[in-house]
Amino acid sequence: MKQEIKNMAGEIGFDLFGITTPDILTNDLQRLVARKKAGYWPVPFIEQNINKLVDPKDLFEKAESIISLGTAYNFKVENEEKYFISNYARGIDYHLLIEEMMNKLIVRLNLWSKNKYKFKAFVDTVPLLERAVARKAGLGWIGKNTSLINEKFGSYIFLSEIITDMKIEPDLPINPKCGDCKKCIVNCKGDALKEPYLLDSQSCLAYLTQKKGYLTENEKSLLSSHIWGCDACQSSCPYNQNIPESNHQALMPILRGDPTEILNFSRNNPPKQWQNAALSWRGMRILQRNTIISIVNNHDLQYLPLLKNLIDDNSPIIRNYAKWAIKELEKGN
Repeated sequence: MKQEIKNMAGEIGFDLFGITTPDILTNDLQRLVARKKAGYWPVPFIEQNINKLVDPKDLFEKAESIISLGTAYNFKVENEEKYFISNYARGIDYHLLIEEMMNKLIVRLNLWSKNKYKFKAFVDTVPLLERAVARKAGLGWIGKNTSLINEKFGSYIFLSEIITDMKIEPDLPINPKCGDCKKCIVNCKGDALKEPYLLDSQSCLAYLTQKKGYLTENEKSLLSSHIWGCDACQSSCPYNQNIPESNHQALMPILRGDPTEILNFSRNNPPKQWQNAALSWRGMRILQRNTIISIVNNHDLQYLPLLKNLIDDNSPIIRNYAKWAIKELEKGN
């Protein structure tokens, strides 16, 4: 039964698949409680009720098994952009592709099981520790940077799950293989990895690029040239070297960190490729704010005319940041 399900998942295009039980993630519960006591909780963008995060049956009370799925998204980027956008966000919104793949898999599972069981699909949209579930299902291990790492595909993997009331023999977890390596910790630009497996998300550059409103002086400096996300802890990981490129052409990076394009966004109608990207969920304004800050950090005088066009923008945040940027650039000129 398990092998047939894995065969179907592979034929549809999933790169990784494993089975686990829907039991409460006890070890992860203890870890989150300790994290909260240490002051590294609540974590932005995540359900604040810890108990919900570690209990898959909160999503499906009659669950018997979880089919954990991984979709590789690594592509070689020939020319690194001066203004940085994380690789995962440079293609189409991965939710769209993975939801389509999971729906196809559920159709096949229903036909195969003659509609005897129920299947509920999730991809990064519900309170569940996906990495912990994937680790338990044998897709990889949790690295010191808190990412799931697979020996073949590294950590450039999108995770998703199908929870079912079908009882399937579970797979075994994989033992951690990071050894004494601390490259992710050493290369963390925001010093957010306080120790192995402990991330202070408030200091993480990936979080700062998604944080709305005004940033502190220190946060603006930390942002450097990051318009969206940060891959430093992943790109420095030995397991992300010489890994295969993704077979999913829809995930190929197409967006560029181009300040001219971003600062010229129409508020209500940004280009379609940006609207359909995973980074669009926080809105286009936050990308413009980050771009303005990055221009100052790079002392990029060529963008002064564009910044001057924004001093009458209808967003008070963009107006204020544009005025600040002009002052900073002209002061240093």
